[in-house]
Amino acid sequence: MYTYHKNKKDYISKEALEGSQVLDVLKEACYYYEYENDNVKSHLHIISDLNFLQTHEETVGGVFSASGEKIQVVGVNKAQGPNLGLGPIKKTNRVHILGLGDVGGMLLTGLRLMGAGVISEIGIFDLDPHKVQRYEYEMNQIKACDDNSYPRVVAINQEALFQCDVFVFTASKGIPPVGSKVKDVRMYQLENNTKIINHYVDQAVKAGFKGLFAVVSDPVDLLCERVLHRSQGGLKPEQVKGFGLGVMAARASYYASQAGLKTFEEEGTAFGPHGKSLIVANSLIDYDHDLSMVLTKKTVEANLDVRAVGYKPFIAPALSSGALSLIDCMRGRSHYSTIYINGVYYGCKNKQVGHLLFQPNQYPLPPLLLDRMEATYKELKAFES
Repeated sequence: MYTYHKNKKDYISKEALEGSQVLDVLKEACYYYEYENDNVKSHLHIISDLNFLQTHEETVGGVFSASGEKIQVVGVNKAQGPNLGLGPIKKTNRVHILGLGDVGGMLLTGLRLMGAGVISEIGIFDLDPHKVQRYEYEMNQIKACDDNSYPRVVAINQEALFQCDVFVFTASKGIPPVGSKVKDVRMYQLENNTKIINHYVDQAVKAGFKGLFAVVSDPVDLLCERVLHRSQGGLKPEQVKGFGLGVMAARASYYASQAGLKTFEEEGTAFGPHGKSLIVANSLIDYDHDLSMVLTKKTVEANLDVRAVGYKPFIAPALSSGALSLIDCMRGRSHYSTIYINGVYYGCKNKQVGHLLFQPNQYPLPPLLLDRMEATYKELKAFES
């Protein structure tokens, strides 16, 4: 094991390093662990389990600690390509949105209203040029008196989609109509949305895209995996991120509040897919399995409640999973989205801490909760291309 001291920080590596290339990229890391393993698909990732140093196998649980103190270790897998080349984390970002349907239009509204200071400009594209014209007109006419801080919204053509820092995919083949007999909307959308997103993955690779490829269309976790597989190495695992869990956490919070569970806001959380395999934990301090299962069921069925009164449930997803989570991600704040764990895009609370690198919030996990997480991880792993 080799240790280094640079920029007033300590670093550690299994192998001797030449030059400072990796160190310069990972300035936010306290320690890093460089290795080479074809079986680990991640390129840059947080090591959250001490056993990783012996097994090189990423897990969904565990806290890496030394002498009882938590430390942050970044894994750098040399088997997944060079360490440099991804776009830097910027104070302000140019965001491009593909798809101006119900979700895309509402998400755009949220970014326009709340993106000041972190978004420099929002480019919009849709196959229907009239939608683009409409939203360019309307969005730029939303402002408060004497406030000019809103990010400008501009129409772009398809060729310019990946001339940005953050690309947001909200296009969708469509949600089954209200009253449809389709039971699992996520699976219904997977096949259709995969066909759409493949075209734009090819375009991103051809353009040499180095920014964040954000997937908002359902099912986000499985679509992220399809994006990575389709790119054939053209996109790094940490470049692709799914935004679907935010609304599930928000719905769980709503139902917890309805039941008088005041501790959920501070102690509760959500994990896993945005769908029937969702995990809601009432508390990470005082975990109640039965109560958590009730909250999970209510949260999963929230879509059905909205559809039952005759409406498509797109407003909360577009804002909670989309606009709000994207803004917090760009600001380096905790938010709900996917992180890449050994072939699976897994939803959890996390934050961006460096060069397109995401830090999961680390918790001591009750055994029953960890069992639920491992089960959903295996379920998602089964879909790996």
